[in-house]
Amino acid sequence: MSVLSSQIIALSLFATCLASAIEIHGHRGSRGTHPENTRPAFEEAVGAGAYSLELDLQLTGDGVPVLSHDPHVGPERCLPKDGLPKFDPIPLLLLRAADLSRFDCGSVRAAGFESQQLVPGTPLWTLEAFLKWVRQNHVRQKLVVEIKTDSSPPPDVAYFVRTVFGLFSQFDLKGQLWLQSFSKPVLLAAARADSSVPRALLTEGAANFCEQTLRGKFSMAFPDAQAVNEVTLRACEKAGIPVVPYTVNEPLEWRRLIGLGVRGIITDYPRALRKFLAAMAQ
Repeated sequence: MSVLSSQIIALSLFATCLASAIEIHGHRGSRGTHPENTRPAFEEAVGAGAYSLELDLQLTGDGVPVLSHDPHVGPERCLPKDGLPKFDPIPLLLLRAADLSRFDCGSVRAAGFESQQLVPGTPLWTLEAFLKWVRQNHVRQKLVVEIKTDSSPPPDVAYFVRTVFGLFSQFDLKGQLWLQSFSKPVLLAAARADSSVPRALLTEGAANFCEQTLRGKFSMAFPDAQAVNEVTLRACEKAGIPVVPYTVNEPLEWRRLIGLGVRGIITDYPRALRKFLAAMAQ
């Protein structure tokens, strides 16, 4: 066997090992295929063999955590069940948890995701309802929760964290919980509440995401994919910080990040990424 052939085989084996070790994090479940943060999206991610289910949390006016990326219920995601025309966005802080049943969040395709499979009648979930589904269906994936702070007024961070941790404890799911946030105060509040819960710092456009993660004593770095390159990733490796970039949906970018050696990839298409990894491993 020639030296060149040996090198090609070695590189192929290396790529196979990298691909087989990559964690697939289902962004808002499987936003590319189903309405985000809904049961159908999470069922798809579980069926695709995702390593984790990523979800967003906001608070209602009566202090109940609800699965929503935005601080409002709006026509870009939901419709009123009473059949009335599209409505103006309603801040979640003006709604009680009991009001959520008024909305159908499975009948609208998100902009940019025209291939989403609609599931009419899908409700806007509370965190409690989501965790009940996790328990009843023996879902084993990590549950990567983003506590959102963009409501007006912003939430009481300590209350929000305590409430989320309390619900996870109530359902005996604390061992599956990871917490992620762009907000360092949220991550620090989480450390005070329970330092055993892994915490990931989300960053956007920050080349020093490793330094920020290390300085905050956070567990992992979740940077935007554009910030991840040879230099930034080697800095994280040196500091012992795992890197899981978001939100990556293109095969060329998957290949680039896998080649660099990221721990995992956050994607709107967990099943497509699973198939891509399987093909790489052959």
